[in-house]
Parts: sequence; structure tokens; C-alpha cells
Amino acid sequence: MKKIFSLILMIGFSIMSYSQCNTGCITGNLSITVGQTSTFTSPIAQCTSCYDWDINGNAISSDNQTVGTVKIVGTDMAQTVQIQGVAVGAFSLQLTYFDETGCHTCCFNGNVVGSPCDINQNGIYQLNVLGDEYIKFYTMPSIQSGGVNNFNYLWTFTYQDGSTSTSNVREPYIPINCSNPVVYTTVVITSTICSKTITKNWIPGVCGTLNYSNKIKSTKTIKVSPNPTSSLIKFDGENLSNYKVSIFNSNGIEIIKNSKIDEGISIEKQEKGIYIYILTDENGYKQEGKIIKE
Repeated sequence: MKKIFSLILMIGFSIMSYSQCNTGCITGNLSITVGQTSTFTSPIAQCTSCYDWDINGNAISSDNQTVGTVKIVGTDMAQTVQIQGVAVGAFSLQLTYFDETGCHTCCFNGNVVGSPCDINQNGIYQLNVLGDEYIKFYTMPSIQSGGVNNFNYLWTFTYQDGSTSTSNVREPYIPINCSNPVVYTTVVITSTICSKTITKNWIPGVCGTLNYSNKIKSTKTIKVSPNPTSSLIKFDGENLSNYKVSIFNSNGIEIIKNSKIDEGISIEKQEKGIYIYILTDENGYKQEGKIIKE
């Protein structure tokens, strides 16, 4: 009965006294991340249960109760209280406690902040892996934590004629005819705490090479040798200074980007396997092929 009476007395006192409470007697973090719990501590009271913690101005908030942006986790009648962030925004704590000198009130103001986004991809890339009509689209770099399978993807492809298509797989592999190439790509990546939109404008457009390779052969072709190779790749053809090469490994990672080919390219430090090269010039010429590293 005495404990109940003390609690009622503290609640009544707190309702009347919050406007005059001490802002320097509660210690704890000024910010709490959504979903995380933080501990707040008060001065020592006269007894172990001579405390009454309240949140966001609600004088009757109690054990495991949520009010606005925060929640009391566990008991609200101890020297320390566990507060969990549940929504972004400001929060306040109010405390009433008794000691030998009487009844005291304390206040604390802080903020609940959002979790840092765990999506760090910042680019869209494409690769014609097999030299046919199919193009693989992917994002880089890889995700910081949890692995790529914990994220949702929504791709939107806009074609030259204005039509669109969508995909929800991590790395779409789709056929694209050069008569109607993809000119714009958007991917929305969503995790449990945030989402990120990445866009790419393709100039002049992206398409497969099944029907394009014959045109390349009939006009100009840069010879790549030796292939297989253990180190240096050499290029043979006219006006080599006009060309640049990009090389991708079997995972679609670009290991060499827009490099001049005049003096050849070294892949000596790369692992053994199959690599894809893409040769381009300023006039839109494009040649793709495979390189085998021994």
C-alpha cells in the first residue's frame, strides 16, 4: 500500500512540476537510432523503487509503453531506464524521484535519428557477356553488410521508342535488339531501413551484338593477341590511338576502364580465367570479345 501511495504521489507531483524540472540530472545519449535502445541514469533516490520515469510528456507512461517517438523498455521505476527509438523525431524524458531532501523532477531532451543507409551502390553497368543479343545489367560496388540477397531491386528500362520494361532480379539479363536500344535505366534498391535510386543515361544506347558483329567484321576489326595470354595483350589495327578498352572479369567487375591501347594492356596480376573486353572509339564503334588469362 505504501509503494502504491508513493507512486500515486510521484505521478501527481510530476504532473505539476515538469515545467520546473532540472535539465542537468539525467545522463544519457542525446540521440538514439531507430530500433536501438539506450540507457538513461538518474541520481540515487531514497529507495530502489522511488523513481517514476515518463516519456514525451505523458505523466502516466509506464513499463514497456510507447509514446510517440520512443518506448520504455522494461520498468520505469528504477535508477536507470531503457529507452528505445521507434520513430525519427524529438523525444523527452521526465523523471520524478524521492531522496532524503524531498521530491525532485528532472527533464531530458534528445532526438531519435534514422539508421545509416546500408546501400552503397552508386553506378549502373552493362556487359554483353556472350557476344549475343543479351545484355547483363548490374550495380557496383557490392553491398556493405547482409549480402545482396537481403535487398529488393526494381529495374526500369526505357527504350529508344519510348517503351519500357521492368525486372526485379538483382542482375537482369535481357535481350535488346539494336533496332530499339535501351537509352535510359533506373534501379531502385530497397533494404529494411532505406532505399536508393540510381539512374544511367546511355549514349547512344545499349543493345546486344548478335546482329551487329557482322557489320563490325565488314568494316574494321582490331586484332587482339596473344589469346590466351599470361600477361600482356597487344592490339593490331589502324589508328590505335583513337581507341579505348575496358576489361571485365567473369563477375562483371570492370578491372580496366577506358584505357589507351597503343602500347598494349597488362593483365599479369589478374587471376586465371575468362575476361571480356570492349573496344570503343569516339565515332561509336564498338568491338567486344573474350580474353583467356592463363
